[in-house]
Amino acid sequence: MNHRFATIAIPLAVDGAFHYGIPQDLSEKIQVGMRAVVSFGAKRFYTGIVTGISQDCPTSIKDIKEVLLLPDERPIVSLSDIAFWNWLATYYMCTLGEVLRAALPAALLPESRTEVIYNEEFVEEIALNDLELQIISILTSEKKASLSLDAIQKKLNRPAISAFTHLISYGAIKLKEDISSRIKKLPKERVVRIAAPFNESDSSLNSLLNDLKRAPRQVELIEKIMEHIFLKELDLNSYLSVDLICNQNTSLRGAMNALLKKGVLEDLYRTPQPEIEKTHIYQPLQPYTDNKDIAPITGLCSVLYKQNIEEKEEIIIDLIHRELSCGKQVLCITPEANRPYSDNDLIGKLKQKFHSYLRVYNSRLSEGKKLSLWQELIQTEAPLILVGARSSLFLPLNNPGLIIVDQDQDYGMKQQDPAPRYHTRDAAICLAQIKGAHALIASETPSAETLYNLNTDKWKSIVPYIPERVEMPPIEVIDLDKLYRQKRLQSDNLVSPQLEQDIKDALDRHERILLIQNRRGYSPYIKCKSCNTRISCPHCSVSLTYHKGTNLMMCHYCGYTMSVPKICPQCHNPEHTLTPFDFGSERVEEEISQLFPKAKVVRIDADILQSKKKMEDIMFQIDMGEVDILVGTQIIAGMPIWDNISLIGVMRLDNILAFPDFRAHERAYQLLYQLALRTHRQAKTGGVKAKIVLQTKDPQHPFIDELKSGDYNEFIMGQLEERNLCEFPPFTRMTIIIIKCKDKMITHRTAGLMTNMLRSYMPQVTIDMRIPSIERVELMYIREIVVRRKANQYSEERTAFGRVIQEIKLRYPDSKRCRIYFDVDPL
Repeated sequence: MNHRFATIAIPLAVDGAFHYGIPQDLSEKIQVGMRAVVSFGAKRFYTGIVTGISQDCPTSIKDIKEVLLLPDERPIVSLSDIAFWNWLATYYMCTLGEVLRAALPAALLPESRTEVIYNEEFVEEIALNDLELQIISILTSEKKASLSLDAIQKKLNRPAISAFTHLISYGAIKLKEDISSRIKKLPKERVVRIAAPFNESDSSLNSLLNDLKRAPRQVELIEKIMEHIFLKELDLNSYLSVDLICNQNTSLRGAMNALLKKGVLEDLYRTPQPEIEKTHIYQPLQPYTDNKDIAPITGLCSVLYKQNIEEKEEIIIDLIHRELSCGKQVLCITPEANRPYSDNDLIGKLKQKFHSYLRVYNSRLSEGKKLSLWQELIQTEAPLILVGARSSLFLPLNNPGLIIVDQDQDYGMKQQDPAPRYHTRDAAICLAQIKGAHALIASETPSAETLYNLNTDKWKSIVPYIPERVEMPPIEVIDLDKLYRQKRLQSDNLVSPQLEQDIKDALDRHERILLIQNRRGYSPYIKCKSCNTRISCPHCSVSLTYHKGTNLMMCHYCGYTMSVPKICPQCHNPEHTLTPFDFGSERVEEEISQLFPKAKVVRIDADILQSKKKMEDIMFQIDMGEVDILVGTQIIAGMPIWDNISLIGVMRLDNILAFPDFRAHERAYQLLYQLALRTHRQAKTGGVKAKIVLQTKDPQHPFIDELKSGDYNEFIMGQLEERNLCEFPPFTRMTIIIIKCKDKMITHRTAGLMTNMLRSYMPQVTIDMRIPSIERVELMYIREIVVRRKANQYSEERTAFGRVIQEIKLRYPDSKRCRIYFDVDPL
């Protein structure tokens, strides 16, 4: 009998490949790309992916374990998907299991929660031992139809992997995968319908539309409901999914809430119904007419560098249309996918033009909906558009023609934690190469790395590449340091008299104001005026941020929270000496509200984005023109707020420029330049003209003159010259090795030894050890080794990394207590 063996990727951060025997009854069924349930270690069962099948067992283990279950009838990932995972694991220095964990929806990777069911048709032909009989007894005596393996082992109070294996081979029990075991509660969908008497006849519906003619969004929502009713041939009183109708359009959701309050609509929650939720009605695609102004994408990677936002989006839509007309699938990765959008944004435009072909994938989707989309994609090669955030790279597209990365300069394009710590731009190019597709990098403000590759002809532009100087809105600079010295501005205030007057003037003209403060919370720290002590996180070497709305102090690194103490915990002074210092977005909101009590002020930052309902309400208020002043962090720049904004105030430019990173000025320029481009777009479409006010303690900073010039290309060229002199990317490739341990001395000694070893193996490479500005996070002390190499030293570097990781364990055994990982091409 010929035995075969399967290589299984298991979703754990463990090095090495794992091999399992293929039992005879699964030999015909098993394929690469299938899920497989296997036992791992003494107590655990995991669902992994079959990455290889061979005739020879590549290990020396005598009693090799066998695959227990193949839950699916067909592979759920392709060979090209697995090749992409292997590249990510190799290049970004992590394990294949960590990539697998990031790649698949959690619902596809049940662990020891896999359900065990007693087989009522089992006939005992072989005598069962005591442990096996106990398992059968537990299963037959329980009221539940099935139990998780963990639950049974807890009842036994002992591991029982071999007994499970024997019972499965005997046919006494079956393994039932319980996909919902990773989902705490079966999700329910919200549905709405037109209420009586408006749903009784066409005339009553027309009368309703006539009454709502002064509320265009509400009319639009009713028309969308009617469109779906007509297409699906439903009754007027039929319920429809809110997600189907609104599709993450926050202004439509706001209109829906208004109609619910009026009694025009009524809603309820119910279990999703596939025929309503998941059926896509494909409408005929309009014939594609070739655009001669857009060069064909011939190489692996091309660039769309266009500072006119409208033109950039039109070209993207044209390229997508071209691919769909050729029967291809398109993946568009954009930070917009994780934000509310309007009809004027890229996603809104794609929805209008390619409605039935569009799928949106983002972090706001439930596990159930992510699973549904995954199952749809693995079964089709039909043309479609998939718009998603960073993680959409892992979706199983079978027939991609084009992979677009929009806004590659966005900080969110780089995965930070956990591994794999990949950059979306570089990973997308590799994915396109593996899948036989083309990659396109699109942006109004491309990253320095992208412009470098464009200028050195590594990548080609699909439109004539003519660097242009944009006419910037008027920029006014306010010297905060001078105002504080002259006592014209109090130390606990941030709104200067000039900015206050500008805001008043804009409000008098019934125009909207946008204020940027790039710190969330009320105050970055609270300090005792008596002993000068800051209240710090007990787990991290960082001050706790004060959030006044919740009256809590929070660590933005580990999540620790505490109530604000009434007296100083250090000096115990009873005179209420604890005082908030510096400014966060919440404090700016408060100050503005006090200065302009009649104005409607709203704040948009990461705290607000955590509440979907709050965000929907805010976007509806903005859409209805009810908001006068917007306060937010930099995430607000990508929101659909660009209507009637005549004033943009940057509350503290120094905070943005002073970030300890060589890309700080590039990011600051991109943020403010994007704001300027959006005001320019607003003015071109007949809106108000805006001006920018920069508050700073350093009004002579050269960055300000560079911003006023409006020449983004020239600014980036200057940045590249500086980086070339200092040997920073893209002229070198950077990797940071992070060493963490609860023992400070072990952390420092491990990092020092590794630094010396690396220098001995790579004498031509720049290697430095540093203590990060935040030295301790979650009780773990941190050291970093920064490695900067030339592009042609990749092989030398990776060989050295492997040797050092092995050698440090032998030379300094205490280093095994450290967690060591790599951040390749860090941001």
